[in-house]
Amino acid sequence: MYAHISWFANTLLALKLMLPHRLLLRFLLVFGVLYALVAAVSIALIMRWERDRLAADFRQSLREIAAAAVPADWPPRDEAAAADLQASVTRLAAPLRARLTILDQSGAVIADSDGDPSHVPNQSRQSELLAAARQGEGIATRDGQPGDELVWFATKFNAAVRPGYVRASRTWAPQRQSLGSLRNRLLALAAAGALVLIAATCVLVVPLTRAAGALAASARAMTRGDFSRSAPSESVGEVADLARSFEQARLELAAQVERLRANSDRLTSVLGAMSEGVVAIDPRRRILFANGAARALLEFATSEVIGRPLLEAVRHREIHETVEQAFAAEEPCFREIEGQGTTRRVIAMHARRLPGAPSPGVLLVAHDVTELRRLEKLRQEFVANVSHELKTPLTVIKAFAETLLDGAIDDREHNRAFVLQISEQAERLHQLILDLLSVARIESGNERFDLQPLPLEPIVRSCLQRYAPTAEAKRVALTAGASLAGLQIYADEEAVREILDNLVDNAIKYTPDGGQVEIRCQAEAALVRIEVADTGIGIHSDHQGRIFERFYRVDKARSRELGGTGLGLSIVKHLVSALGGTVAVVSQPGGGSTFVVRLPRV
Repeated sequence: MYAHISWFANTLLALKLMLPHRLLLRFLLVFGVLYALVAAVSIALIMRWERDRLAADFRQSLREIAAAAVPADWPPRDEAAAADLQASVTRLAAPLRARLTILDQSGAVIADSDGDPSHVPNQSRQSELLAAARQGEGIATRDGQPGDELVWFATKFNAAVRPGYVRASRTWAPQRQSLGSLRNRLLALAAAGALVLIAATCVLVVPLTRAAGALAASARAMTRGDFSRSAPSESVGEVADLARSFEQARLELAAQVERLRANSDRLTSVLGAMSEGVVAIDPRRRILFANGAARALLEFATSEVIGRPLLEAVRHREIHETVEQAFAAEEPCFREIEGQGTTRRVIAMHARRLPGAPSPGVLLVAHDVTELRRLEKLRQEFVANVSHELKTPLTVIKAFAETLLDGAIDDREHNRAFVLQISEQAERLHQLILDLLSVARIESGNERFDLQPLPLEPIVRSCLQRYAPTAEAKRVALTAGASLAGLQIYADEEAVREILDNLVDNAIKYTPDGGQVEIRCQAEAALVRIEVADTGIGIHSDHQGRIFERFYRVDKARSRELGGTGLGLSIVKHLVSALGGTVAVVSQPGGGSTFVVRLPRV
């Protein structure tokens, strides 16, 4: 029996190693345990019934043997009768493979089929005889040979005259062998039933386990975002319905995830292309999203900020105050801050709490308004400068006009001087307005330039001729270099003339009497270098970066005295830039100035 149990356990272990499906193994274990319990109880009951049947038959056979051995003449009259009784018992016991014993009322052995009765001790204390004395018959089991049992049956006879006892004994070995054979057949049948159960379970459950395994694998793939693995199509029964429902859900989820991914990609692309910085912050003050513009504007302290606390990524106190204010208020918050990074920026911060109860976070939008604020400042300075520049000539004109009206018009000695001052200031005002219109036209981008190949020498010679009288009046030597011949530029003629006129006019104005102004030209790789050099008062390095701004003057009083509007160099810069060139200045106080213009070469 233990061998069969061991075989069954080894079979289950092998199945556990061979079968990949845990569901099938569970079925086999459950069914196996139930089957083992039912089989064990059934075998135990059958063995008990069979043992009881064999015991009853065995007792009946002993009873019949004992009845056949009851002596007719009792008690024996003499020794000859006793010897005949001994021989009769021996003959009867031999074919029955039993031991027969005749005993008197005291338990003394009168005849015994196994030998001389005189050598057998008194049997009155044996349990079967005690039972027979009380009940008429008795039975007992005692060990015989090693591994064998003997069943003793005793019956009482001739109770009316002089009682005696007949005892029959046989071995239980044949019945034991019969029971063992029956047990082996039952175990073999149980093992065969177990194999049939395993096979039936596999046939019924394997398709289910395969379908369940495939569904589980598909579900695990879906949790990883892989919706390509479909549900098994060979499923049966309820699993087939489950597989169809799962497949439909998989397709719908895949479509929804694809739509969400596409929307997310579009949203990420849009947010990534925005010039405004966008940062999403959750209630724990951790960064959920940040686009590239936000990284550049806020200059995060770490390269990877998603999932990190805002305090680790941004060390600006005002930004944290803005976020906390947005979390506390329902209305959006606005604040302008000055960046603390390597590039000084003015950043406009808009923070708004996202809708929801509780709120899922705050959306922070950062705008770089540095250029806007700079332009506003320039506009304010421009309005102030224009107002100041217009006010000066208008004040002079008004003052001299009122003087003339008050009677100075009749003063023949001075009235002409007053009128000349009015004319000069009107001309200055006219030139200022022309320069303003020119700057506005160039900056608006509406100025149309006729770009074409131009020989440089005629333009330079024409400029020298126009300013020769002015230079002679100040005794300033106005010359041109010797390398003009053959140089051509790709530009607009009027624009180049205006560039040279402004540079030469400034050079003559700020060069003392007896000084020198020279126009030099030189061919470079893809450009033509035009220099206007003077021996004038020069420009300090602190002012060289701003002299091309509108209305910027190094010496305001001297500039107004010389009739300058403060717009000439600004016009030069814008014209050169529009023609695709560059302009710079090299100067030092008292050492003159050299303005260098580079224009595209033909």
